Amino acid sequence: MKCRALILSLFALLFAASAAAQLTTVTGTVIDPHGVPYARGTITAVLILPGGQSPTLNGQPYTPPTQPVGLDTTGSFSFNIADNTVLLPANTKWNFTVCSAIGTLQPVFGTASQCFTLAAPITISGSSQSLTTALNAAALNLTLPFGTGTGISCTPTLNNGVVYINNSGSCVTSSNFIFTSSNNQLTVGVSGSGTPGVIQANDTTSTHGATFSTSTGGDQIILNAVRGQIGSVSPLIISGDTSLTPVNYMKFSTGFLTGGAGFEFLGGGDCCGGGGSAAGLKVANAASVQASSPGASNSITGGNASGNGNSPGGSNTITGGTASGTSTGNNGGSNTLTGGNGSGTNGIGGDNTLTAGNGAGTGRGGNINLNVGTGSPNGQVLCNGVPCFPGLITTPSITTCTLCPVAIANSNTTIITKSVTFPGAGCPCRVLVSYSLFLSTTTSGADAAMVQDNSTLCSGAACQMATAQTATTGSATAFGLFGSGFSPTTYANGTTVTFTVIAASSHASGTTANASVTPALTNPQSSNLNIAVLGSN
Repeated sequence: MKCRALILSLFALLFAASAAAQLTTVTGTVIDPHGVPYARGTITAVLILPGGQSPTLNGQPYTPPTQPVGLDTTGSFSFNIADNTVLLPANTKWNFTVCSAIGTLQPVFGTASQCFTLAAPITISGSSQSLTTALNAAALNLTLPFGTGTGISCTPTLNNGVVYINNSGSCVTSSNFIFTSSNNQLTVGVSGSGTPGVIQANDTTSTHGATFSTSTGGDQIILNAVRGQIGSVSPLIISGDTSLTPVNYMKFSTGFLTGGAGFEFLGGGDCCGGGGSAAGLKVANAASVQASSPGASNSITGGNASGNGNSPGGSNTITGGTASGTSTGNNGGSNTLTGGNGSGTNGIGGDNTLTAGNGAGTGRGGNINLNVGTGSPNGQVLCNGVPCFPGLITTPSITTCTLCPVAIANSNTTIITKSVTFPGAGCPCRVLVSYSLFLSTTTSGADAAMVQDNSTLCSGAACQMATAQTATTGSATAFGLFGSGFSPTTYANGTTVTFTVIAASSHASGTTANASVTPALTNPQSSNLNIAVLGSN
């Protein structure tokens, strides 16, 4: 038996060695024509079979791979597939499709995600084979070409590149940089993980900042930070000349062009689920440590209309990002308007003002719309965490006296009982109660009534509301007692509370609460209790 087991083991090793000899390790690195790697992309191998036959390897059925293989941060890969020279039937070949990672490089600088396939299938054989040359010859561009465009008299380097626009003779001898012909392009960027590229405005002969403007159709100023590999991005720096007094600033101006050309910023999202922070637009004003020096203000102002006819003023829109996908907890982005905090004695916090435009002539003024999101429950307009405009939360609900006629004694007597469950959202809440009691008596005396909270959420006077009283000088067959008021206590979401109308009588023969009124009305109400739930701060 030991001898037989040894023979079987040796046979298994020989079979494994034979199968391994018929697999080829395929390797490669995929780089686009501009030198940008297909980092975190994928490569998929497709077996091309003559006549749609089923392949076999070493006499056994062979299942070619169907799932893509990931590329690393340099665009490199390695995996095993069957050697075409030993795979049956004869004359099989392999083709390969490469796709860049989603969101690799976005417009306007990037070409967005790309996929390409070899123009013709190739033969794979031997113990290993590199696909680098074949794949790179077919690779599509992931970036737009670098260039200075028409009318630019210098070409900065892409690492540590600086375009100086001043009167020092360093590129363009002008305090302003202005395109004067169509389809110009100024591109400043940085490749890989090098030192940031810089476009710097210096105007040392004047007291105003330099102006970058496009004056004709098709002009572009493109400011880039080029991703060399995932997680390695150098930012582009835009700076004003710090020597300028009294105002330092940089201005982008597109002039008055047909179609209303403007300035667009496209921030890049965090690629490939890396868990990093997605790069967006950040406006940060430097703090001044000098006495009596105010912090810089930020202004987002819609354009003013001054022409006749249909010339509306420009609007401003600040929109939080929309979440997509089916995973739990994909929350939409929020917008926050925060005024500065006051400090020191009597420091006043900064205000936030939303001001709609004024109408002219017979035109109405602009509205301010606060639109809450729909959901379960719907969103609310909150002030310091509670509803700004509480209002009516539930429809008033009337409960009639099912116990009537009720004889009211000289002590607390229950007339009507009503249970209220507060809504799941919108509280703290209060109740507005009102009641009507239709009474009769045979002797003189006084009657009093009120609504009482029978829960443990309050005590003493905080449990009573809407107290009222009346008196008669003798027998009365038709008089009433009516009261209304807010609850002294607020109630939380989802709370259930029982409210009761109680009454007491000093009449020697007592008083009766009736189910009908006198004189008779068509379809009259009985003695009743009405409760409405309102939001409360």
